[in-house]
Amino acid sequence: MNKLWQRKLLVLCLAVAGLNLCAKVTHTNAAPPEPAGALTVTGRVKVDGKVVNSGDTLSSGATVTTAKNSSAVVSLGKLGRVEVFPESTLVLSFTETGMTAHSRNGNLQIAQLSSFTASVLTDDGEVVADGGQANTFTVNTRCGNTVVSTQSGRVEMRAGGEVKQVPAGSQESVGKVKPGRCKTGSTMKSSGRG
Repeated sequence: MNKLWQRKLLVLCLAVAGLNLCAKVTHTNAAPPEPAGALTVTGRVKVDGKVVNSGDTLSSGATVTTAKNSSAVVSLGKLGRVEVFPESTLVLSFTETGMTAHSRNGNLQIAQLSSFTASVLTDDGEVVADGGQANTFTVNTRCGNTVVSTQSGRVEMRAGGEVKQVPAGSQESVGKVKPGRCKTGSTMKSSGRG
């Protein structure tokens, strides 16, 4: 009888040890968590069509929409942050090395830290930040064209095979204003220092 209980106890111990080992192996092979953006919102903001609050998070590839008199700040940790101004819609994608926003209608500001990438795609072209330094820049597509203003650092506007440097304190625009959205039309031009 004693030997029977010893065998049962040994089998039980081996089973527990095996389950414990399996759990450790599964945990070790688990994929690292995907990065997420932390939200701070003012007013009515939606992510992928659902109303969100400050403290909520969003995943890469999410669509952020702000209502009138509303805004959102997406903090991306070491990458920097994206501020989405009122009445704007954008798709925000990010990885461990950088971020990309797709903006067709709205106004946003990106503050990107050194050593990471940041770009904004619009109907007119692409705005790319200099990854060798920290940059803060605004991209406005509300009127149908693309207007880029650089507050610090340097970005490039790439459109129609042309590349324009947009250093701090200057602005570039490309494309045509859509009727009914703003008063005047424009094509690629620059103002400020260059």
